[in-house]
Amino acid sequence: MEDEPINREIAQALLEDVGFIVDLAEDGGKAIERVQAATYDLILMDMQMPHINGLEATRQIRLLPEGAAIPIIAMTANAFAEDRELCIEAGMNDFIAKPVSVSLLYQKLCAWLQKR
Repeated sequence: MEDEPINREIAQALLEDVGFIVDLAEDGGKAIERVQAATYDLILMDMQMPHINGLEATRQIRLLPEGAAIPIIAMTANAFAEDRELCIEAGMNDFIAKPVSVSLLYQKLCAWLQKR
């Protein structure tokens, strides 16, 4: 989930190029709605989104029966240790700092998907 259109396009292209099926949400509220309506294997979540930020969206997704076990990975420009801690406290499983290393992104996605 990403609020910046160009970042959404780039992330979508990177993921679809290696065979992932991608669903996008431009804010945290839409992310919550999508999890309520469909099944997901993994969520990439930006910390800073309009309406409901990624931290609160994660907290709310974790309360949903369908959202409790989905790996959620923060993908954010906030790369400080305290930001990572906030993500983990909110219920995220992992953290990737922007600008994203494509090889690290693929590595983390594969590692979390193998655990499912």
